[in-house]
Amino acid sequence: MRARIPFPIVAILPGVVIWELIGRLNVSFLPPLSDVLVAGLDVWSSERFLGSLAGSVSSLAVGFVFAAIVGIVLGVLMGRFDPVAWAFDPYINVLMSSPKAALIPIIVLFFGFGREAVILTVFMYAFFPVVVNTAAGVRQTPRNMIEMATSFGASEWAVARRVTLPSAAPLVLGGLRFAAARSIKGVIIGEQLISVVGLGALVQRFGVQFQFEQLYSVILVVAFAGLALSGSFRWLESAMLPWAPGAQVHRGVSE
Repeated sequence: MRARIPFPIVAILPGVVIWELIGRLNVSFLPPLSDVLVAGLDVWSSERFLGSLAGSVSSLAVGFVFAAIVGIVLGVLMGRFDPVAWAFDPYINVLMSSPKAALIPIIVLFFGFGREAVILTVFMYAFFPVVVNTAAGVRQTPRNMIEMATSFGASEWAVARRVTLPSAAPLVLGGLRFAAARSIKGVIIGEQLISVVGLGALVQRFGVQFQFEQLYSVILVVAFAGLALSGSFRWLESAMLPWAPGAQVHRGVSE
């Protein structure tokens, strides 16, 4: 039996050491990690931080779930039916390649400066990886499997549930994992540029006040949230798709 050290921990340790050493050189914009952690104890226990964290998590969850549902449904339709793909492909390609920050004034125009605008920003960042990966996975479903299911009288819903989605599952889960990481970026940008609430507001406040220890303590929370989400989806891929390439790497190999 061989124990495996989680890869993210091994990858993070050198960065932690380098951060601390560079911070000790009195670099003005990069305080030592130890000072950041000390300042973080006060920041993380404050009511303002906890309230901001709760608001950011709720906006992220709503926007991501909405993007996942709409993205998977539309991706399945685009992968199965050419007219749907022809109708939506141009808009998806244009919006996916457009800088999302440039669309924020339009979001504010229609949704104002409330939480709804932040949720829509999260949706924009998370939607495209889901719909593109889902459509690609559905198109890769072997045609003979679909024809066999329909020849036995399976409805379109049954074909999607029992054939195309299971076949496309590796790409769908990969898209969800990428979308989860992008949704964190979306919520921070939305909160900074639109509502000035949540963790995005704290990042902006500490940044303009040059409180770098407090600033990096909030950024650490955001970074670890991204690692946790990514790791959760990697575990989900390994649990649901043990046969997929790389699944044994994520789960750990026993010898």
